[in-house]
Amino acid sequence: MKIIFGADGNLPDAPISKRFGHAVYYLLFNSEANNYSAIENLDKEDHDHKNLAEFQKLGVEKYVVGNIGPHAFSLLADAGAEIYLAAG
Repeated sequence: MKIIFGADGNLPDAPISKRFGHAVYYLLFNSEANNYSAIENLDKEDHDHKNLAEFQKLGVEKYVVGNIGPHAFSLLADAGAEIYLAAG
């Protein structure tokens, strides 16, 4: 299973970003391979949600967010993704 976290850094202990689309990095965790990779957010200003399409192509099933905008939420929910709020 692939899980992605919006994070303020590129290491596994980085704090969850307050807003998914504004994350500095996305940490992609692959539970089957027990590894992660850091993906720099190059889309944080445009908000055209290109990242979401790329994550879906990578097979990401679960998203951990500090918060998420309504448009991004709808795109992910409509695609069957599971979204988890990491508040606090």
